[in-house]
Amino acid sequence: GTASSSTILYGDNTWAAAAAGGGKVNQIVWDDLATSVNTTSTSYADSGLSIAITPSATDSYLWVIATFQVQLYGNNTTYVPDGYVQITDGSDTELAVTRCIQYHTNVNQDSHDTGAINAYYTTGATSEETIKIRYKATTGRFQVYGTDDYKNTTTLTAMEILA
Repeated sequence: GTASSSTILYGDNTWAAAAAGGGKVNQIVWDDLATSVNTTSTSYADSGLSIAITPSATDSYLWVIATFQVQLYGNNTTYVPDGYVQITDGSDTELAVTRCIQYHTNVNQDSHDTGAINAYYTTGATSEETIKIRYKATTGRFQVYGTDDYKNTTTLTAMEILA
């Protein structure tokens, strides 16, 4: 065959028709956290960053990726500061969570951390799905950076993957 939008090139340099079916990205939605937020609370709080996506089919999957830049500070305590970044749906049901912990022993010094977490799930519906980032401190002060405060910011991305 010849190259076209409906063919793929195999490793042996032969062309074939692209397979039908799922695995294709149907839509992508993303946003950045505009304003940094911080807390010393041990309860989850909304970061202010949320996105909405409406799956086109009930058997579609959503792949959600959160990349973040955080700061941990000991607040003059004897504890090594740490906190959590969480992806939730609009009802605050946890989809994924990760822990961020200060990597040096000077509890009064800032520690910056970057990371990413993701979730892959299906809602079973074609109604709008809200996805958001929440955060909390375990000890010390925990800050999530927005575009206003630091070179690397916090971004939330959702992709609809067709079944």
